[in-house]
Amino acid sequence: MQRHLYPTSATAFFGSLVGETERNIRDLFKKARKYAPSIIFVDEVDAIGRLRTGGSSSVHNEDALNAFLAEMDGFVVDEKRPVFILAATNYDLDGDSGRVLDPAFVRRFDSKIFIPLPDTDDRYALLMNCLQKHGIHFGDNHDTIVRNMAERTGGMNNADLDMLTAQYARALGDGEPDGALYLETLDAFRFGEVNKMDPAYLRQTACHEAGHALVCRLCGTTPTFLTVVSRGGYGGFMESAGQNKTGTYTYDQLMDLVCRCLAGRAAETEVYGPSLGNNTGASSDIRKARYYIRASLGDYAMGDKLFSHWKQEEAEALMQAQYARTIAMLREHRATLDRLTDLLAEKKSLDSATLDAFFTQENI
Repeated sequence: MQRHLYPTSATAFFGSLVGETERNIRDLFKKARKYAPSIIFVDEVDAIGRLRTGGSSSVHNEDALNAFLAEMDGFVVDEKRPVFILAATNYDLDGDSGRVLDPAFVRRFDSKIFIPLPDTDDRYALLMNCLQKHGIHFGDNHDTIVRNMAERTGGMNNADLDMLTAQYARALGDGEPDGALYLETLDAFRFGEVNKMDPAYLRQTACHEAGHALVCRLCGTTPTFLTVVSRGGYGGFMESAGQNKTGTYTYDQLMDLVCRCLAGRAAETEVYGPSLGNNTGASSDIRKARYYIRASLGDYAMGDKLFSHWKQEEAEALMQAQYARTIAMLREHRATLDRLTDLLAEKKSLDSATLDAFFTQENI
């Protein structure tokens, strides 16, 4: 059965005159009924469907919401000439982000479909389409470059990937497609332009990031990207794929994550000593490690007590044990740590293929 489609954005309903917004809503539903079977698709529906606060500033939105609800309530079911209403939003249904849709509005919809952010394979397909749209092809290395980019764009959605590729196309101009420039565009897109670094600080940062990468590999995961090109507020960083696709972690996997977090500080301390190694550069790593420790004892009940609240001493002992484990791994593979530091300081950035080849040569 063919159906007429009426796509719109919720913001398109709003008018400057009194009653214009409500009239626009009624007109759309009237047209959809007239030419049924039909589909109404409303993007960014949170513009009218957000939770009502009762404040004077929200009166205009409440009028629009009431008009929309009235139209949905006014449907007479005709199985031969149905009108389907689809809506899309970035707002939550459970309120975890603090951005909530109005419950009365949500109840009008029979089904709620959660669409997660694209995974690596999804991003690969989306990037292929984006590049094709701009007429960009990397020749024999096309698949490898796009796959590498897909691995490095975790957390980005379709719109982000489209904007990224458009930005790359502008930077490329009439030049030959260049995978390195594509990756450079990604880093600039996410973190800003390059900062200048003192050579000594760059070397110490390379040691820090090499520590992260080495322990990551020793814990069973190969990093997808490693860099000491400073952008925004960071000196360098490591990216890695998730340990599993289930979204759940065992106790051992959580402790591996703790070690990975602590590895940068541990590497600096081992190579440069406590006076230089204990610096503020590892602050975000320490926060993440603390989170995993506390979560393992508290929310995940992986300690000795299933219900009782864990004690600070228990968390401290567990953190110290994982730090000692991290130090032991780095000491055992100190020569590899030094060689990876040299390579990273020279190349500035290492992709997954280069890292895998390096660790394979090191028999790790």
